Amino acid sequence: EGVDTVGMQVRPGNSHVAFVLAEPGQDRRSLWFRTDPEVLAAIQIDRGLISAGRALHLDLYTGEAGLQAARWARAAGIPVMLDAERVRDHVLDLLPLCTWPVVSANFGRAFTGEAEPAAAAAALHARYGALVVVTAGEHGSWCAHQGEVFHTPAFAISPLDTTGCGDVFHGGLLYALLRGDPPRHALRFASAVAALKTRAYGGRAGIPSLAEVETLIYM
Repeated sequence: EGVDTVGMQVRPGNSHVAFVLAEPGQDRRSLWFRTDPEVLAAIQIDRGLISAGRALHLDLYTGEAGLQAARWARAAGIPVMLDAERVRDHVLDLLPLCTWPVVSANFGRAFTGEAEPAAAAAALHARYGALVVVTAGEHGSWCAHQGEVFHTPAFAISPLDTTGCGDVFHGGLLYALLRGDPPRHALRFASAVAALKTRAYGGRAGIPSLAEVETLIYM
């Protein structure tokens, strides 16, 4: 699919495996087989690859390597997007380095003490001055940017499987922001990507094309 894997590191061992149980109209359940793979160390990442990118996307499972990568990216003027689902180690060090932190409603509540996503977005924005997004699944997302907080509703759909919706939301948002979309349009674009992803079972099936996303947005 045109994905450049030149920087990928592959090592012997087992990866995490998840079996996802999904049924329309029901909550999703994930059964995990977790191993203890070697954690990527900061010394193993390539500054040249980081600095050559248009953006850096991280989650809170990357530890010191992610923190070092974020420092390099910011030094090179490269935006950093963070996917923060739960409060974990390094978050206090990582958030100030993020251009576009995207956090779950649970993270926003736990980190800021604000029960409402809009208030959590505003609190994070006031503290870090970034474009902050707080996601809440079928309830949509809240974005705080330049002193304003706005809500982007989720598209009305009947989902088959929500596996991977958060991941493609991040991907869609990053794509739209990198092509220069204003935040309101970028959030609507990301919401459309996530909505269309629910059409099929599985983590990758159902990922929409650009044409499908734009058709949903403008229909």
